[in-house]
Amino acid sequence: MSTEPDQPAKLLVLAQEDLAVARLIDREGLSPVALGFHCQQAVEKALKAVLAAREGSFPFTHDIEALIELCERAHLELPAEIQAAERLSPYAGAARYGLGDPATVAPADAIRWAALTVRWAEAQTTSRSN
Repeated sequence: MSTEPDQPAKLLVLAQEDLAVARLIDREGLSPVALGFHCQQAVEKALKAVLAAREGSFPFTHDIEALIELCERAHLELPAEIQAAERLSPYAGAARYGLGDPATVAPADAIRWAALTVRWAEAQTTSRSN
């Protein structure tokens, strides 16, 4: 998808909101699937924010592994731990509807990956706009 000039900032705000919701779900001890979904969304939107800022576009996909590969092809240096966030991809689809059995991801890991990806994206998009 081709992006508008303010699309990276919009995506980053959405990623930050998803991370905040995931943290709230964790504090309240609510559904691990809902937590996984919001962490997946935070990672997805953060990666897309960087792709939009650097490449001017991003694909419509929930596949975190594919988004990471696109970032790497764009010569973006991702923190190594972000690679593990690909384990969140199943939470974007069937798991939300009670279908399939996504690999269990510890809430602390999911939140850590999401927070790391959002912080990385903030740094990437801020350095790009300066």
